[in-house]
Amino acid sequence: MQFTRREMLGTTGAALLLGPLGGLRAQPAPPAFADIVPGVRAFTEAVLAQNGFPGVAVSLVGPNGFSAAFAAGLADLDRRVPASPDQLFQIGSITKSLTAMALFALAGRGRLDLDGRVQDLLPEVPLPPEPISVRNLLEHSSGLPNSLDESPFLDVPGGRLWTGFEPGSRYSYCNLGYTLLGMIVERAAGMPYPPAMRSLVLTPIGMASAKPVVRGEDRALYATGHTRFRDDIP
Repeated sequence: MQFTRREMLGTTGAALLLGPLGGLRAQPAPPAFADIVPGVRAFTEAVLAQNGFPGVAVSLVGPNGFSAAFAAGLADLDRRVPASPDQLFQIGSITKSLTAMALFALAGRGRLDLDGRVQDLLPEVPLPPEPISVRNLLEHSSGLPNSLDESPFLDVPGGRLWTGFEPGSRYSYCNLGYTLLGMIVERAAGMPYPPAMRSLVLTPIGMASAKPVVRGEDRALYATGHTRFRDDIP
């Protein structure tokens, strides 16, 4: 007999509910959420030691308003500065998740259609003729080239971008797509990207200390970035 994943989960759930009734065995009460913090801290320190990472900050959010934050390791190896949960860490492409949240917030307010054509939203960008939707950009299925260039106006043959496959037909990671989504956030929100992200995402989810853009004047707030010279040594 074959089961779908949904049926399997439903059957497993029923078994978990019915199992204890047969033997009338008492189940141990789940630990308080705060009780897991020491274990998470120990795990974090072990990961740092095993991988040779300098430091990390961890934030936990749980039910009933529970929250906790801690740091482990060093924020600056040369100066031996301990890491602190109050420091800022550059998050790189995790920014894409926050950009997606902003777009869904705009869609929920009727300011944006996720299935709308990017060509219509950004008519000044030399996009290819194949219809590309906002959703295609979000899910990395636009077919556009993956570029880290600061501007989407690339120096390409014919002065126009191209697609490597039919939009929506497959996945291919695309930084350029999220550059375009940042422009769409600005257009739909009617303000530059940094204040739009603060208004649409960071403030509503309580990330009041986060910065929506990397600025030199905030440098003192950041943990120092580190990279390995070689992969075979810490």
